[in-house]
Amino acid sequence: MKLRIFLPLLLATTVAARANSFSLAYNHHTTDNLFQTSEGVADSMSAFGLFLESDSGGLSLLSDARYVLFRENPGLSFGTISVGLDYLKPSGSKSAFYVAAEGSGDFFRSEWNPFNSLSFDLVGAFKTYLAPSSILKLQARSAYASYRYALFDYLSQSASLSLDKFFPSLTTLKTEAVWKYKYFLHPFLDTLPEAGVLMGGGGGGPIYRGGHGFVPIYDPSGGGAGIQSGSLALLAAQGLGSRVGLSVSGLRQWTLSGTNPFSSIEEFYLVSNPSSDEFSWQGWTATAMVTALLPWDIEVKAAYTYADKGFPGIEVMTAEGEPTGLPREDTRRSLEARLEKTFPRLSVFIAYSWSDNRSNDPLFTWSSPYLLAGIEWTLPFGRKE
Repeated sequence: MKLRIFLPLLLATTVAARANSFSLAYNHHTTDNLFQTSEGVADSMSAFGLFLESDSGGLSLLSDARYVLFRENPGLSFGTISVGLDYLKPSGSKSAFYVAAEGSGDFFRSEWNPFNSLSFDLVGAFKTYLAPSSILKLQARSAYASYRYALFDYLSQSASLSLDKFFPSLTTLKTEAVWKYKYFLHPFLDTLPEAGVLMGGGGGGPIYRGGHGFVPIYDPSGGGAGIQSGSLALLAAQGLGSRVGLSVSGLRQWTLSGTNPFSSIEEFYLVSNPSSDEFSWQGWTATAMVTALLPWDIEVKAAYTYADKGFPGIEVMTAEGEPTGLPREDTRRSLEARLEKTFPRLSVFIAYSWSDNRSNDPLFTWSSPYLLAGIEWTLPFGRKE
């Protein structure tokens, strides 16, 4: 067994030996647009999860293993193993320091194994009460990811400042400002790819025909590429008695410098990929949500989201995959509804969502429903130290 696979397994086993509780989860998803393009590829997915946790004197050890099985596209099935720890250290009666570290690995079948990766995250935070009803939080995060397809390798940094304010009227206001930077270590091809070849073939990546593909940019000078962005988020929430809550939130994000080093952005359902993440777009999103606690303590949530996004450095493509010189821009409307019932050690849920995406790139104009249902069982065991 390769070391990169053996190490996460060893660490997860160590956490399991000390665990105080574990949870088992099963989710089932169906969609008629797995790759989220106008061509529409239907699939159903089964997701299995095992989560372990151990607490001791303010230090928590966490581990989880997940496997997602795709019925119609089995080559996209993948497993994830992650191990982490976090530590909370109070500072006086109003403040606390928080530190967390996590290592994880994603492992795909051979067709998609260029997405195989190991990643490491480190988070540090400080939280303090400015007043009995106001909380200030500072946080910094560093991350590193190494992929089998090395053009995806990156380092990232982020820093955030948030302020929460609570009122006796059951009103909550929150604002958060975030700065982040992502640096692709070696994202360019040093030889010209074959005409019409997606990432794969000449690029050495997965064979993918659902969209434009993951075509790296040709640059014989090599080197890295960085993207810097900033965002501002606002949220207002209002409780209506003890069983109903309303909230509205908005996010505005700006690309401060740099662009994505790939010539296309691809977005999958339930599968993350390095071309599409929080650094790949600029624009804004807004969400309105209602939450209600029904009889028998059944929780229902309904939300509507509107997003207007541009993708710096990404051009609209022709049907033959040739760039047109026009920057890609998308708008998306999404509806979501979820019912959940929680028992002492068991929770079950069913959810439905629908998204309508409009783009000046015809390939990314689509609409699709998604249905998912799941169950999670938590069981404490062992001794707490």
